[in-house]
Amino acid sequence: AGDRIQAFDTTRFGRTGMLICEDFWHLSAAAIMQAEEVDMLLCVSNSPARGVDGPKIRTAETYENICRAYAQLLGAVVILVNRTGFEDGLCFWGGSMVVGPDGQIIAQAPLLDESLAVAEFDPLELRRARITTPLARDERLLLTIEELVRIKRQRYS
Repeated sequence: AGDRIQAFDTTRFGRTGMLICEDFWHLSAAAIMQAEEVDMLLCVSNSPARGVDGPKIRTAETYENICRAYAQLLGAVVILVNRTGFEDGLCFWGGSMVVGPDGQIIAQAPLLDESLAVAEFDPLELRRARITTPLARDERLLLTIEELVRIKRQRYS
């Protein structure tokens, strides 16, 4: 939601990136966050419930899958904060969560209900996860940039 995707440094949480709502669904935004070497990725969302099939909400499942994948790929803590409640006929499913860099959910708010989800995280877990799965360390950023420039020339020249 804007024209720039850039992480920022915090004293308490380290390098932090923020993606807003649909930006979280774009792999390119996550790749930028990886290049920014974030310790924490925060997604603030206003996601309505879509694909309701019995007790399942497809958008909630998709967000959970993305959170878990990004946490592992970035070697970072991923926090999803999602709206809950009803407005103008839309149902917002809630389900905010905190996912550790190993892809495991540390804390999760219930679906379809207001609540506060609190999580504690040991910063040493970031180091352990990055040693175990060094994806960000081994990323070939210059190759990625060169290929994106090549694609840009082909598409927009």
